Amino acid sequence: MHVIWLASYPKSGNTFLRLLLHSYFFGNNQDSSTIAKNMPDIHRLLETKRELAPNVQHLVKTHFLYSLQHPYAANTIGFIYVLRNPRDVLLSNARFMLDEQTADQLAEYARTFIKNMGEPLWEKHNNMGTWPTHVGSWVIASTRHPHIFVKYEDLRQDTANILRRVLRFLGNEPDETKVKAAVAACEIDAVRKKEMAERKRAGGEASEVFHTRSGDAFVGQGKMGQSLAHLGADIEELYQKRFGEIAHLFGYQ
Repeated sequence: MHVIWLASYPKSGNTFLRLLLHSYFFGNNQDSSTIAKNMPDIHRLLETKRELAPNVQHLVKTHFLYSLQHPYAANTIGFIYVLRNPRDVLLSNARFMLDEQTADQLAEYARTFIKNMGEPLWEKHNNMGTWPTHVGSWVIASTRHPHIFVKYEDLRQDTANILRRVLRFLGNEPDETKVKAAVAACEIDAVRKKEMAERKRAGGEASEVFHTRSGDAFVGQGKMGQSLAHLGADIEELYQKRFGEIAHLFGYQ
């Protein structure tokens, strides 16, 4: 068995990459159960006590820190890591975590996220660490395994070229017809419609791919380069003190 990980800190664009690759390899009209079967999520596998099939190469989603204790670590032959602006990660996690998003609740969430340098739940209970430790663990993994790092912003703004780069990393010369079809199928509005259709069929329940915690739709607007200034005069200053230097290393201001 060989595993190539689709890795990221939560709410960084992992699902977008997963859907894009699945659309390319398996076609655009697949539901979440088929996607979960063909490109599984390690967290769902562990929850349901399922195992990866032997003697097969797998593309598997993970939000875990990389370590030698990572599930199937011994079977790892490479990874694709999706990196996103920490401000956008913060705001996307807030949308995921908060049942209500009043100005006061968002501001309080932002302060907590920034002081902790990540979502506390991911760090304390899910072996995902803080944002810097998560990214750092996969940077360390890059000394052990073939890999590519992909910025979410590039994935959104230059989708076809990033998909081509990922496909070549996976050993596939891109089929331009499939690339074009996958990019069209994974535009935000198209994916949102897919999620809503699945929810309607399931009576409002989230699926294995479009899994939510707060009850809102999983697929957001995919915003990029957002400011935190609207949350409070102190929050951007706090962000710069905590995230500024490490974020700058990865090209984020």
